[in-house]
Parts: sequence; C-alpha cells; structure tokens
Amino acid sequence: EAVLSGGEDVSSWAHSAAAFDAALAAMKPDDAPEGYSGPQVARLFCGVSPDVLKALRGGRALRFEDIARDDSGVNAFGKGLYFSRFASRALHFTEGSNQVLLCKVALGNVWSETREDPARTEINPLFQSLMVPGRRLPAQAPRCRPGQRVDAHLLEASEFVVFNAHAVLPLYIVTLDWEL
Repeated sequence: EAVLSGGEDVSSWAHSAAAFDAALAAMKPDDAPEGYSGPQVARLFCGVSPDVLKALRGGRALRFEDIARDDSGVNAFGKGLYFSRFASRALHFTEGSNQVLLCKVALGNVWSETREDPARTEINPLFQSLMVPGRRLPAQAPRCRPGQRVDAHLLEASEFVVFNAHAVLPLYIVTLDWEL
C-alpha cells in the first residue's frame, strides 16, 4: 500500500505552463459547437526516474524522452507519456524511487485502444490521447518481490497515453512511503 508522506509544489514552473496553455488551445476543433467547454483535462500520476526529477527541479522543462524511453520495455501501446489515476500504479515505473509526478494532462479527445503497438508514435489526428486497458507490470517491477501478491487494479489499471509533452503540466512531486 502506498501512503502519501509529502509533496513539492512545482506548479509555478512557468516554462511548462505556457507550453501547456498553447497545447490546450490547439486542441479546440475548428468547428467546435457553441457552448464547447474545451478539451478533456485530468490530474493524473506519472512515474519518472530520479534523474528526470533532478532535471525538473533544476528548471528544465519536461521532455517527451524523459518518460517515453525505448529501453524501458513497458511502452506496450506506443512511445508516449503514460499516466494513471493511481499513484501506486505510477510508482512501479519510477526505477526504484518513491516519488511520482502529479500532472495536469490535456487529454483532448480520447481514443480507447486495446491493440498493443510498441512502435506507435502518433494516433488518428482527430484524437489527442489514448485510454488503454493498462500494461502488465514489468517483470522486474521495483516494488514487487517474487511471489508477492499484487492488487488486481495495479496489474491492469487503465492508463492514458499522450504523444505531446506540451500537453502535460507537472503540478507536484509526490513522495510516497511504500509498505509491503
């Protein structure tokens, strides 16, 4: 079970906020009906490595390659940025860290996808993100011991995948204590 033990507010990173606002504005369809409320936006968790967190704290903007690593072996639905509603799920993809990012994510129009395609780098231009049934945890997930029981929602919790790093605004670095 993951327990919140602290957090660091990073929402004032202006370099990310301007890019996020531009990405959000670009998602509005040209033929939007009157009363259109804008693209879908959610607060979701993302697992990143300690090196990425260090770079972000140093003032560098979030980059696509920070999360969409070819060598990770967990990008089953494409080379995108993966997000979960569950902090405990994101924690499995942090390379052993106990910190995850809580981000504001401009999901736009969401396409539901069940077909795995690790080489995918974009989707139908009418959509800005994917909702996928969730990936199996990596064989060597940092928070799993051989034979350990893992809750079903962690094994196959739905995730969102975006292919535009500007559609992500980091809000907090969340520190979790992991109790096995």
